[in-house]
Amino acid sequence: MTTCKTPQKEFFKNIEFFRILLAISIIIYHLFVPAGILPGIAPESSLYIFFQKTAGLAGYSAVDLFFIISGFLLIMTINTKLSVIEFLQKKFIRLFPVIFFMFVFSFILHELHIEGFNKYTNLLSLFFMNNIGWTVKKGLAGTWFISVLVAVSTFYFYIIKHFAKKYSDLIIVLCVLFSYSFLIHALNGSIDRGLMQWNYVFSAGTMRGLAGIGIGIGIGNLYKEYSTQIKAYQETFWSKIIYSALEVYLFGYVFYNLVFHKIKNNDIMLILAFTILFWLFIIKRGWLSKLFECNLSVNLGKYAYALFLVHLHIINILNFIIWKSNPQFVINHPGINLLLPLGISIICAIIIYHAVEKPGTKLMKQIFYGYQEAK
Repeated sequence: MTTCKTPQKEFFKNIEFFRILLAISIIIYHLFVPAGILPGIAPESSLYIFFQKTAGLAGYSAVDLFFIISGFLLIMTINTKLSVIEFLQKKFIRLFPVIFFMFVFSFILHELHIEGFNKYTNLLSLFFMNNIGWTVKKGLAGTWFISVLVAVSTFYFYIIKHFAKKYSDLIIVLCVLFSYSFLIHALNGSIDRGLMQWNYVFSAGTMRGLAGIGIGIGIGNLYKEYSTQIKAYQETFWSKIIYSALEVYLFGYVFYNLVFHKIKNNDIMLILAFTILFWLFIIKRGWLSKLFECNLSVNLGKYAYALFLVHLHIINILNFIIWKSNPQFVINHPGINLLLPLGISIICAIIIYHAVEKPGTKLMKQIFYGYQEAK
């Protein structure tokens, strides 16, 4: 099958920093909520209890912010000359190598009788069919997000490709409004219920994807519509001060409420704050957005996908090898036990990126497109 190459698009380095920040916040969330492995072993530890009751409680919202980033990147790089099958093929090539590696890794861990791994339900994850409405949330940890990302991105790609812009924009806006409205009212302000489905049709995970990716597409459309005016904007000293102050405030608000505090029954406030912050980083008027507009952000962000998928495996392995059998170590060294899963997960993500993701993607391109295009 031939493919249409996507034309070169504008690249936003600073938003790559968000990807690694969100991945780390998810690690903190999974380390303490809902499993609570460390507080369960050392319930008297004030540090563990702090992280369990105060910090990381909003970490699940990082997934919704990931969806917004994905929607923006979708619309900024979209190539409507592709068929839907070719669009899916590109997604498959990009995402499958790491998913397959994690599938094999989980199979091995299951055979070693390490808790938290199942070798059969992972088949749903392998083909991006985990929690997309007609399947429940099962399989590899984290891959429900990947499955929803592929399904919703394909749906929106079809809408954008086949409908006039005024109709596609309306459909996307209605999807965002319906999805968030349904979740907020059904769950009393909280939108995190990945396992929940209603009337055997509405999946919380899929609806979060529809809403978040839709917001990202809207941001991208807005930028494309006014990019000429945005780039022609003449900065002044005071405008830079105002934009910088707003960026710093919103960044602090998002970081604090993502990692150290839970906005009780009002998740939409975090999403709205991030949406504004994301827009400010795109237009790059303040010092903070310009500070992260560097190769370091790109070099960190490229590990986020592997980090997102591998961290729960590392937590379960550490629990099996160290924590469960050495409770005194957990009690006496809280700082080390906080940094251990984070550090090992980052190291593993770097290894997976260079040993699996990059060469695996190249191999997949050679299989689908031939050697020349894979180069």
